[in-house]
Amino acid sequence: MKKNSTVKKFVYAIVVVLTVLFLQLWFTAKIRELGKKAEILNAKLAREQDVLASKLVELQKLSSEENIVKRAEKLGLVRSPKPFEKIFVNENRIKRLEKLVNSKYE
Repeated sequence: MKKNSTVKKFVYAIVVVLTVLFLQLWFTAKIRELGKKAEILNAKLAREQDVLASKLVELQKLSSEENIVKRAEKLGLVRSPKPFEKIFVNENRIKRLEKLVNSKYE
């Protein structure tokens, strides 16, 4: 009888150890897989950030005053000799006009 319970305990211990080893191997494989995915995504993110940075540089070049003046001169436009007048409008008045226009087109 004692021998039978000892064998059961031994088999139970082996099953527990094998289960733990299997889970350890499975989790290790998953961690490696996720690590590789993270590396791929980080590389893709870095490439996209480089593209974004280059597009921002291009945008800054295109919106520079020097570039705008060159293009305006090609179109035959000339710079105003004096600064434009500034017009100040009350924010509430703008909102009222916006409501009025929206109500007309609804």
